[in-house]
Amino acid sequence: MKNKISDWWGSKVDRQLDEIISYCSNKRSALDLGCGIGANSRYLARQGFNVTSVDFNNDLIDKFKDILRSDNFSQNIKILTENIEKFYPAGKYDLILALSVLHFFRMESISSIISRLKESIEKGGIIFIRVFSNKDKDFNRLKEAGLQIGINEIHSPKLDKDFHYFEEDELRSLLAGLDIIELREYETHGIHPPEGEHEHWMFDIVARK
Repeated sequence: MKNKISDWWGSKVDRQLDEIISYCSNKRSALDLGCGIGANSRYLARQGFNVTSVDFNNDLIDKFKDILRSDNFSQNIKILTENIEKFYPAGKYDLILALSVLHFFRMESISSIISRLKESIEKGGIIFIRVFSNKDKDFNRLKEAGLQIGINEIHSPKLDKDFHYFEEDELRSLLAGLDIIELREYETHGIHPPEGEHEHWMFDIVARK
């Protein structure tokens, strides 16, 4: 099944967010890791969450702040410009989003990030993660070009960036100790720079503490 992803940098509310919110025992606090320009953060704020929004990209954060100037729920959002690899959540959250962000790191960093996120979930809280699958054609193309740098990891010379492409067992292991509510692998039609329109294989995983 193919799903349309019309946005990559946080300008559209995720199509599954209402379902994810419905899993939350409480709806007080949320962390949006890799928030981009903040559509999910702003939606969560309108649903009553106090939201901590984190991204490392200054241009996206500046645009997010510009948008918030005309948003009636801006007082419910705290924006942090942080290196996600080194980010330590300061509080506990009923909901954590990490959508299309963790695959930009290598496994050593991913494991550390997820460990910190797991510690930051309130009892009964939800974490929702979206990452690249190792079925992705870009992974296999770059692997065949001799650019694999580790298990399920490649270096993209075009972007000068390392990527991790996940398999199901890795995700289950990373989220060990949480109750997995949903885990699905699927092909998407994506539109984002620098490639424009193209396909990706993704995993969505939702888990409860």
